[in-house]
Amino acid sequence: MGRWVTVPILLLLLLDWVEANCKESGFTSGLQCSSCDKLGDHNLGDLEGECNSCCEKDQVEDALVKYASATLKVCG
Repeated sequence: MGRWVTVPILLLLLLDWVEANCKESGFTSGLQCSSCDKLGDHNLGDLEGECNSCCEKDQVEDALVKYASATLKVCG
């Protein structure tokens, strides 16, 4: 039973360590992973791997629906 108690504590310590390393490297909280993809455009591609380990996955709009066509009707 004691082993199951230590696992969450170890995970919290690991997350704190990762967050501290990201801050030390200059990456802020709330960094979106789509921003890391743009580093190569500015000759900073060497930082892309570290950036990807510190970023949060971009949220995708689930409500976005695309239609093949639409008809606009104007009432006079």
